[in-house]
Amino acid sequence: MALVRLEKPKVTYADLEAWPDDGRRYELYDGEVYVCPAPRPRHQLALAELHDRLREYAELHGGLALISPIDIVFNEYNVLQPDIAFFEAGRASRRRRRGHLADDRME
Repeated sequence: MALVRLEKPKVTYADLEAWPDDGRRYELYDGEVYVCPAPRPRHQLALAELHDRLREYAELHGGLALISPIDIVFNEYNVLQPDIAFFEAGRASRRRRRGHLADDRME
């Protein structure tokens, strides 16, 4: 008797958006769901400093700096929530109402 391997169905960004908000941060890697842990205070302080500098840059040169939670959509099966995202001036218009396209710098 042969064994049959069952594959879990992949989760899509549309599936993830339909879930109720439970306060957790979720990411999709190749259709698999991962829960992101909360950052530590030292991490948050560094993030705040980086955001301030990116915001100053954006005021002088254009662009948009955003802090998580923000969905960066690579494709329907790969969606990340980076700690911070920067959209250059020419690409800031590509932002969408929900989920941003992955085309600039993220950390």
